[in-house]
Order: sequence, then structure tokens, then C-alpha cells
Amino acid sequence: MAVPDCISIIFISLCSSMFTTFVEWLLVYRTEGYHRLKDKVDVETKKLEKMKEEDTFDEKSRRKIEKQEADLKELNTELQKFRMKATVIVLFSTIALFNLMSNVYDARIVAKLPFQPIGFVTGMSHRNLPGSDMTDCAYMFITFWLK
Repeated sequence: MAVPDCISIIFISLCSSMFTTFVEWLLVYRTEGYHRLKDKVDVETKKLEKMKEEDTFDEKSRRKIEKQEADLKELNTELQKFRMKATVIVLFSTIALFNLMSNVYDARIVAKLPFQPIGFVTGMSHRNLPGSDMTDCAYMFITFWLK
């Protein structure tokens, strides 16, 4: 158990989080297309809320509300498609990070817990570690709680 291992895992996890946030900002949140689509969703949501407040419950207004809900659903789908590229990149970078950390820290005790974890958490906190001391901590436990 080395303190530098624990600190390096925390540092790598925090850097990974900052990287993924930056990628999402770079590919999605800073773009003009995203802002236009987001504004459209906001406007359509307000329209729908206003229509529901003014609803007279006749057939014509019910059809208008249904059409507005369908339009809003379509816009939200477009918004999700817009975010998909960044989501895929974040997914692959996270998988690569776990693979790298697994190669470096697998079967190494990186911390000592001040408690014995409960049942299902023990599998993650003691993953691939030798011995039966359940207060020994693997890298996966620290990484999981930092994400």
C-alpha cells in the first residue's frame, strides 16, 4: 500500500473527468447549433406549458397539445443526436482509462479502508486483491467513487 498510488489514482480520475467535460464542451455545448436547438426546445416547452394552462379541453385544443408534444419530443431527439458524438468519445476514453489503470494497478493494494465494506461493495473494493483482509482497497473502488 503506497500513498502515491492512491494519490495518482485520484489525480488520473480527476484529469479524466476534466478531459471528458472539456470534450463535451468542445464538441457540443460551445457550438452554435446546440444553442439554437436548445433555445428551440426551451421555446417549445414554454409554448406547451402555456397551451396546457389555457386548455379548454375541447377536441381542437387537445390535438394542438398532442402536436406540440410530438414536436417537442422530436426536438429532444435531435438534441440527443447532437450530443451523441461527444458521448461516444467519452465512452471510449473511459474504457481506455479503465484498461490502462487495470494494467497498472491490478492486484495492487492502493489504500486501506477504515471500515469493512458491506456485501456487494466488497467485490469492488477488494477486486483481484490477494488475501482476505477486506479493508484492503483496489483501484476500482477509488475510481468508481470519483466518477
